[in-house]
Amino acid sequence: MHVFSLIWRLAARFPLGLDGRTLHRLGLAALNAGRLRDADELFERAAKRYRHEIEVEALARLRAHQGIARLRASRVQDPQQVLEVERRLYRLRTIEALEPPFALIDAGRLLAGWAGRASARVPLELRLVELPRPR
Repeated sequence: MHVFSLIWRLAARFPLGLDGRTLHRLGLAALNAGRLRDADELFERAAKRYRHEIEVEALARLRAHQGIARLRASRVQDPQQVLEVERRLYRLRTIEALEPPFALIDAGRLLAGWAGRASARVPLELRLVELPRPR
């Protein structure tokens, strides 16, 4: 078993005193490595910590990442799920990049990259929804 895989599994299952940010970054590392189940479990653990820490914006960023991970894990891409990820990204100003070192980037950059790959699978009538721009 890969040493990172062991760390991801332990962090997802046991509290270990890790904060939401650390768990979120571990989830991003698992996502980047293609360990989608581990990423989802780490994202869930991070979400619990973020709620406990009252980190609303970080939780919103995490849910966008989790949506991406779940879409990557699914065999059939549901257009509604793709659209939901795009809506989550659209509402954010910044988000952690999907590649190490997971620095905060403009959410529009991630949305543009994501939209190029994912929106092609969303019917046009679902994409033509007017969304309020974040303030």
